[in-house]
Amino acid sequence: MIITDVGNLCESSKKGIDAICDICGGKYTVQYRTYVSRHKQYEADLCENCCEEEKLNQIRDNHYPRIQKFCQEHRYNLLTQREEIFNNQSSITYICPLHGEQTTKVTNILQGKLCYKCSRQIAGVNKWKHGKEQREATLYDKVLAECTNAGYTLLDTDSSDYKYHQFFNYSCPTHGKQQMKIGNFLAGKRCPECARDKLSEKFRKSPEQVEVEVIELGGRIYNPNEYVNQYEKNLRIACPICG
Repeated sequence: MIITDVGNLCESSKKGIDAICDICGGKYTVQYRTYVSRHKQYEADLCENCCEEEKLNQIRDNHYPRIQKFCQEHRYNLLTQREEIFNNQSSITYICPLHGEQTTKVTNILQGKLCYKCSRQIAGVNKWKHGKEQREATLYDKVLAECTNAGYTLLDTDSSDYKYHQFFNYSCPTHGKQQMKIGNFLAGKRCPECARDKLSEKFRKSPEQVEVEVIELGGRIYNPNEYVNQYEKNLRIACPICG
């Protein structure tokens, strides 16, 4: 209730007036424009303290039921009481059924954000799935390009069947049809028989060297030209003792 005669004051006037609070009954002084604004918002004459209390009650009445509903939907056990909420940045504590006690902000719950650890798990799974789908969508093109660069002929042409851990067929110009995991092929592995040939060549001695070493031991090679490497047991040698 206004005590001061406001006369013809406009609503934007900064003139101070005296009024009586409708809640606590106390007398207070306030600018006329502030008085008008409060009266429109709360439909009552409120002092500074009662205005803040009413504002706080509105925030709690608006936010707390939504927080309760959110926690019920996600099976969270809400620990924060209504009286502990003051604004959107107030802390909310609840117990997640998977990760235990968690703390967040009112604004995060109003935006629908889950428990932080739950959110990270979901984000990680979605990111992995999305990234995996994108990578596998280009596998056929990658394998085809690698086969072309290596001189191989790609035999499996159905691009929908290409997964990292699946096998695919290709033709090596030297050893014919081969099979390998796509992941291994893209990692740089090539025809296994070509690899064995290269390894054999690396450890290979000349037939003459082998024949000299056998003669020095008192033996004799029957098929020196069939020598492959020191690991292949394909030579027929005469024993120096029993012949």
